[in-house]
Order: sequence, then structure tokens, then C-alpha cells
Amino acid sequence: CTSSLNRADDPDNLATKTMSRYLVPALQTRGDYKFIAPTTVSYAVEKTSTVAAYEKFLRGYAMTEKPDMAFLAPLAAELQCDAFLIPVVDLWQKDEVDITENATPATYVGATITVVSAKDGSVLFRCSDEDYMEGAATSTDDRSLVTSSSGAVHADLGAKVHRAPPFEDVAVKVANALVSGLPSR
Repeated sequence: CTSSLNRADDPDNLATKTMSRYLVPALQTRGDYKFIAPTTVSYAVEKTSTVAAYEKFLRGYAMTEKPDMAFLAPLAAELQCDAFLIPVVDLWQKDEVDITENATPATYVGATITVVSAKDGSVLFRCSDEDYMEGAATSTDDRSLVTSSSGAVHADLGAKVHRAPPFEDVAVKVANALVSGLPSR
């Protein structure tokens, strides 16, 4: 899994790790495809190339959507595969609500999966999905703030009220939708 996000939007690279955590088990539910385990792919990458070249390929693909066949051809030969499934996270955002706002917090996740031919790099299939989840609507009337005489907030007793849902709750929905979008074989 790779990401087309700006590094500032996901500095810890959690988007790709989180999406992979839900995408891999969802792919295993598909009996009409034979997916190669990520650990086997990692082993083949180390055998045919370098991890740095693999990371360069992933980042380049996320930005251009053009597969580097010089990198993929030896990998395809090693893995004896017909195609590569390349997931790209392209939306990873939380809209938190400030303690002074009357609003609804939300979390947004979006991703695209592309199936690329191992022979010539042509796109065999592409599917995108994005979803969101809203938290509880919040109002300044339902907050219990502990403030100093200068107005600085020391504690917000209703802090969970204005938090956006966790990324994981939305990522699992997107992963499942992408996998169900793969055509039957």
C-alpha cells in the first residue's frame, strides 16, 4: 500500500499501515483470486531489487499512476504472477471541532486500488472509494470547561464530545468496499 498524501497530512505514515491492516484480510475473503502474501512479496523485492527501489517505485506510482516496468518485470518473474494490485491512499483527514464551535466532527478516508498487468503495465482494473464518519454533533452549550481568570482552558470535561471518529473505523469500510468492487474472475 502506498500513499499520494502530502507528508504533512500523514507524517507518521499511518494511512498506508492502517489501510494495509484492513485491506489484506478483506482480500483473503475473495476465493476467485490468488493473492500472494505481503511477506512473500517483500522477500521477492529483496531478492530482485532493494527496499529503497521498492519505496521509490511505490511513491512514484502514487504520484504518476504509471507503473515502472523496469522494476516490476523482474519482480513478476520471481513471483510468477499475472498482475499486481497496487493500493493508494489518497484521502486521510480529520475535521475536529474546536471547543468554541457548534459543529460536527468527521473523519474522511479514501483509497484507490489498481490492478496492473505484469506483462506490459497496462491497467486491467481500477476502483476508488472514499467514505466518512461523523462524530456526535457538538454545541458550546453542552461543554463543561474549567478555565482560568484570563480565559485559558485548563480542562474540557466534555472533550470526547467534539472528537472525530478514529481513522480505523472509516478505513475498514473503505477497504471492504474496494475489495467488493473487484470484478469476479
